[in-house]
Amino acid sequence: GAPAADAGLTAAKAQVLASSTRPTQINVKTPLTKPVPAGKSIIFISCGTPTCAQESDIIKSATDKLQWTLETINTDGSPEQNKSAWDTAVRKTPTAILYTATDRTIIDSQLKAAAAANIFVSACCTIDPPKDGLNYVIGDANTNKVVGKDLAALAAVNNNGSGSVLYVDLPVFPIL
Repeated sequence: GAPAADAGLTAAKAQVLASSTRPTQINVKTPLTKPVPAGKSIIFISCGTPTCAQESDIIKSATDKLQWTLETINTDGSPEQNKSAWDTAVRKTPTAILYTATDRTIIDSQLKAAAAANIFVSACCTIDPPKDGLNYVIGDANTNKVVGKDLAALAAVNNNGSGSVLYVDLPVFPIL
């Protein structure tokens, strides 16, 4: 009931509303100037969690629309399986390799081999910056700061401004 606490809960409610409201339009205004290239091949290296399996389904939806091929290599998330999956992916020389939540130190030599083979590499959910064979990162530490603030606001709203939050960092997935 204190004014500062009430103001904080009001701000948290506004943040939850803003971040959970579905957009009504796509804000990308730049049209494609050339046809979408045909025959691209994508390999997705799954991190071994149910969420990564869902990511594979999302990527498959996109590659199907583009008439590209997608191969998913499933792992259990262990360094050994990730290295093996990467060795396989680089050997197949796809157009691109996508992966989630694997620390660069585990796959550094494979990233460099992918760069040498001119394979585009994109990652989600890593604290590794895009360089030395890693071309693009989404879901990096800066993005996850926003997600963390949204989740903290949701916890505050769901508990009417009371309660506690526990943050856990897993060594296998430092981005968490």
